Amino acid sequence: MRFNYFYFDPELYFQSPEEQRKKLLDVDLSFTEPRSKHFRKKFEAGDEEAIFEFVKESVFCFQYPWVTDQIEKWSIEGGQENREKLKRLFKCYIGDSRGRTSNLKEIVKRDQTIFCEIAKFKKKFPRKPLGEIVGMVASKLWPEDENLEKEETVWLVYKKYKRVSKHFFKYGEMELVDYIKSTTFDHILERANALSLSLDYRCSMCQGRIVLKSERKLDD
Repeated sequence: MRFNYFYFDPELYFQSPEEQRKKLLDVDLSFTEPRSKHFRKKFEAGDEEAIFEFVKESVFCFQYPWVTDQIEKWSIEGGQENREKLKRLFKCYIGDSRGRTSNLKEIVKRDQTIFCEIAKFKKKFPRKPLGEIVGMVASKLWPEDENLEKEETVWLVYKKYKRVSKHFFKYGEMELVDYIKSTTFDHILERANALSLSLDYRCSMCQGRIVLKSERKLDD
């Protein structure tokens, strides 16, 4: 929800369901591809937590073979430990953020502020390098914090919102700024929670397909 809450706003959709699905997939995969590589590298290096973190982060995590292959491996091997891993993984996919929405709202509010500040600085200083603008925004929002990670946070947020502005907003960044100012996150969050049953259903269907696929492999 931190970066894909735009998906749940009906005002952004005027195309057919097929076109909407393609747009969502394009946007999410543009977010997810580098994250998949990051978590896969950690997982292959022995960090098993990486797969749970990735599944929790990406709605389209099952598009990536390294995830589904591991799920199939746990299903085929069986045993109580592997069953617990599968339960945990699908729980991560469904998400448990419904009990932590206040924290999510604060994070999204901060992210929105970061993007709006960058967009406004870019408009005000069109010839200034983006790297300098990122530093200016980081210093403005965290004036007493010397931690260099604050600039990494600003870069991450800007890249995510930039992709959203490219896919959803015809006139780019400033149109997204206007959208953020005119839309309440609470309204979108309500729609997201209402659609959680759909995610539950997709999760159970995916789990069922994986089990059936594993059974076919055992029969071969």
